[in-house]
Amino acid sequence: MKQLYRKRACLVIPGAGETDEFDYSKGGWQGGVNTPDEFNAIVQHYLSDTVASWNAVGHGMRVDDAVTVVNHFFFADNGFFLAESLESAALMIQQVTDVLYAIGFKWKLSSLQFVLAGELRGVMAEMHVIVPDGTIISVQQVFQMEVLGALVCDDASQRQSLDYRLGKAEAVFHKHQKILRAKGSHVEKMRAWDSTSLACASYCSGALALTKELAHHAHSWNTGFCGKSYD
Repeated sequence: MKQLYRKRACLVIPGAGETDEFDYSKGGWQGGVNTPDEFNAIVQHYLSDTVASWNAVGHGMRVDDAVTVVNHFFFADNGFFLAESLESAALMIQQVTDVLYAIGFKWKLSSLQFVLAGELRGVMAEMHVIVPDGTIISVQQVFQMEVLGALVCDDASQRQSLDYRLGKAEAVFHKHQKILRAKGSHVEKMRAWDSTSLACASYCSGALALTKELAHHAHSWNTGFCGKSYD
């Protein structure tokens, strides 16, 4: 860890002042360049035995060649778990809960969600986890879920996923419209558009299965909003 490694630190306690300095051996900070990888490494280390057990019994979803099995992925403190049945999903999330709480982590309750797709789409289900103190926490069933900036829908709707990114891009446009509409050459305006709204709209586009309808929809949106930069 490069940012917070072998440092000295102190705590500021409101109304009581600062503590004496103490050794801060290692850690990460919000927004740090290396923090996501550091957090991943910690969680993956403690989950290694659990994941090995999943792989051994085949928990996860088969992709591409129907032989490759994917059962989880992490980015910083965002964890996603894949299963082919409700029973497997419930078991996996409980096992992850046990590991995380054992090392001092806790779930962000609002982030505990699950989506049922494929043959299970439309099924209404309940899912819970039990934490060490005996508290039962509900996992909320949703029909759309944001996954690292992309919208995943229970019906695998490409149009909804695209519209989600276009909505984010429109928000960027409205936030910076005074700058985008300022005086400047066509080249400068196009570069500004490409680096703001267009970049936001095209984020995660590689995950979409391009069709004529999607291409036309995206082109119409881009033409309309790019033109507003010249108003």
